[in-house]
Amino acid sequence: MYNLLYNLFPLKALLAKLKISECELARRSAISRLTVRSLSRQFEGARLKTWAEAAEGLDYEVVLVSQSAKTQPDCSVQAVGYQVLLDGEDSWKIHFMNFVDEFRRTLDTRLIVLPPPRQLSQRLQALLGSMVSYLCHESEIAAPKWAERILPLADPWFVSESEALKPMMILETPLEFKRNLIFVGENFLDRA
Repeated sequence: MYNLLYNLFPLKALLAKLKISECELARRSAISRLTVRSLSRQFEGARLKTWAEAAEGLDYEVVLVSQSAKTQPDCSVQAVGYQVLLDGEDSWKIHFMNFVDEFRRTLDTRLIVLPPPRQLSQRLQALLGSMVSYLCHESEIAAPKWAERILPLADPWFVSESEALKPMMILETPLEFKRNLIFVGENFLDRA
């Protein structure tokens, strides 16, 4: 189990790439040089806190990610963002809702670790961020930093374009959406 975590943080390669010595990283991280050496050799007895301190010394962060063997990787935030770019902006509903279904089914945090592609319109990036923030709150897990960023739109976006529904949407919209000036009904993420 821990080997996967260690392999995802290539400390030795980062030290070489950034041209930082073990001594310098030890000083930056407030850990001993011998501990840095152990980490760079993938020492399996190291604590997660020690890995986090070393990562912080390199301006990285360690994030604990859960995974499910049953997850469909093409439903991650990044994957659905790229799919919308391929299929056109109007296709967002099907792709984003597939992501919602997959996240609720598996609670696999790999689906939300990476942000949507930057080529996606600001409106859709803000919507995905709001959706992820809402789902994390619903699941009682911390949302990734990218999803917590506030990306207020220049003009409010009422996802349902019906004029009759706008007053109701103003009242019902969860805070995760309102902060980005996106207005949805209270059952926006509910699926049949």
